[in-house]
Amino acid sequence: MFVKKMIPVALLVAAVAGSGCNNSAKDSGLQKQADSLFDVVMKGHDVGMPKMMRIEKMQLKAAQTIDSIGKLPAAQQAALKAYVMQLDTLLLDLRYATTAMDKWMAEMNFTDTLSDNLPERIKYLSNEEQKVNKMNEAITGSLARADSLLKK
Repeated sequence: MFVKKMIPVALLVAAVAGSGCNNSAKDSGLQKQADSLFDVVMKGHDVGMPKMMRIEKMQLKAAQTIDSIGKLPAAQQAALKAYVMQLDTLLLDLRYATTAMDKWMAEMNFTDTLSDNLPERIKYLSNEEQKVNKMNEAITGSLARADSLLKK
């Protein structure tokens, strides 16, 4: 009689233990996904950050070029008006790239944000991946335009 009563209890214990293993496996998969996303975000940062000094140099070069054109005779300034407008736009783009990096760095939480809630951490890191990609597009795009407009 005792054995018959113990069988359902044993089955219940086995079921609970088995579901715990499934949660553990699920958590492990979510943890791997979160870790992978964090690595992608950090690699995105590592792509953009080394280019920031070049962004600053291009800002200075564009501003100096605009200033130099402003010292030319009126006829030459008029002839270069379209170029100056392109340089003004370039300066805005370069400043946006700098602001995007600064803002992302200030807002990104580098610690284990939401480590106790893996689905929310994955959502957070996915959003950060989008931000870092947009930031890198701004950096590389503005540098490409600078290279085109400010040929050596």
